[in-house]
Amino acid sequence: MIYGCSLLFLLGTLLIAAVAMGNDMIQTLFHTKATHNETMRLIYFGLALGIIAFGTGGIKANVSPFGADQVKQSGQRAVQTFFNWFYFFINVGSLIALQWLWQCNNHMCFTAIASQLVQCFLL
Repeated sequence: MIYGCSLLFLLGTLLIAAVAMGNDMIQTLFHTKATHNETMRLIYFGLALGIIAFGTGGIKANVSPFGADQVKQSGQRAVQTFFNWFYFFINVGSLIALQWLWQCNNHMCFTAIASQLVQCFLL
């Protein structure tokens, strides 16, 4: 379940990166005269957000119980400690991501940011 939802999340992230490409970038990368229609961009963007929402919901609903299940034989205190550290690192990761996005927003275009998000996810 976790792997399937991770793949959905990756698919949505790739789709957002593709939608963010400008027409000149598409023509340069694929050596074609194809362009993105604005209506189709909005449709793909909404589809990508929906896919990301389902993927994220599946991951978040399963990862923390799976981790707690790994330490439950050590007792209630171990489970509580696991959840404390788990949510602490989620918050630290969010703080780092927001700082990174703020820095990128000042120095890069959206396409570069979206492609870096895909690269980070693949790590």
